[in-house]
Amino acid sequence: MISLTKLNAKKGGFLVNNKVKIVVEVDVLQVVGGLDVSQEVTQPLKRIRLNDDGAASTHLQTIDVNGFLVLPSQVESVKRIFESHPEMTLTFRANNQQLRTSCINVLLNLIETMCMSPQNLSIADLGQTEQALTYLKNSGFKVDWLERKLEEVTEKKIQEHIGKSRMQGLEEDLKVFKKK
Repeated sequence: MISLTKLNAKKGGFLVNNKVKIVVEVDVLQVVGGLDVSQEVTQPLKRIRLNDDGAASTHLQTIDVNGFLVLPSQVESVKRIFESHPEMTLTFRANNQQLRTSCINVLLNLIETMCMSPQNLSIADLGQTEQALTYLKNSGFKVDWLERKLEEVTEKKIQEHIGKSRMQGLEEDLKVFKKK
């Protein structure tokens, strides 16, 4: 039984943003049995690089973050995404590590795309972004927050397009007046 004061304690309490957070650390004493998963799936991805002498060297390329293998440069971004949206993968059930990695890469690329300036995005880019978002939703990701962001970006792009059309019309009118 946990007292209410301990539950609400500012340092060491369990409430974070009015939600109960419980972190559990489990020490494994002995592994009994194993999963029916091929050894290839459980091995981390590796990058093969040729040295100056032409010999191949391998370097560990990925780090596990919440069950997803990501590049070292992506670790902080993925951690922040999971901190902001911990429920995002509750219904995601892919066990194949390549599929998991593929989905997290799609998510990261979507976020990167939606952070671009609307001037650098085409309507076709936004359509493909919407298709990728649908893929993530169908895979079990809860990405309603990303859908809202896509709607905002699309609205900005539409407003930009309308502004450009108005400018072209005004420029044409100005040319007509200059000729007179």
